[in-house]
Amino acid sequence: AAWDIAYVGILSTAVAFALFGIAMRAAHPAEAAIIVSTENVFAALAGALLLGERLGWLNWSGAALILVAIL
Repeated sequence: AAWDIAYVGILSTAVAFALFGIAMRAAHPAEAAIIVSTENVFAALAGALLLGERLGWLNWSGAALILVAIL
């Protein structure tokens, strides 16, 4: 089981962060800042849409505040 956990940990963490770093180097600095700033908002939205998670009004308000602060 340890090898399975290590395999999943390496794939989901190390490879994902490496690809994210490569993509951020290729992006314009302003675009990269927007992408990094909105990462939590899109994660919450994906959780709600894909996994059926329910977000309360406080969560949606926080996401709206993040988007407004970026713009």
